[in-house]
Amino acid sequence: LLGAVSLYMLHIEVRRRMGAKWGAAFACAVHLLGAVGVYLGRVLRWNSWDLVVRPWRIVADAARIAVDPGALLFVAAFAVFTGTLYAVLYKFAVAGKLDANGRLHHPDEGAKPV
Repeated sequence: LLGAVSLYMLHIEVRRRMGAKWGAAFACAVHLLGAVGVYLGRVLRWNSWDLVVRPWRIVADAARIAVDPGALLFVAAFAVFTGTLYAVLYKFAVAGKLDANGRLHHPDEGAKPV
């Protein structure tokens, strides 16, 4: 839950600075990269310390995901799962904060559209 709240805060900031499409693209990229990280850690059994000790081996394993149908399925399914959960959280979080044009109002800025 803490990760979703953190992503929400970053998503809102990217949306405020660059627009709704970039904010959505940012959130999708985070879910995709997170799914790759989960695959590397849970399936291939890499850990964060290995990134310091053997970075090129991890990069090579991450690149092999693109040609492994089973890995692609896992990554896609996990990204869709976490993305769907985040989308529900996001919808509840922004409910009532959108104006008639679909622009998000930041709570610190009162009625000024973001």
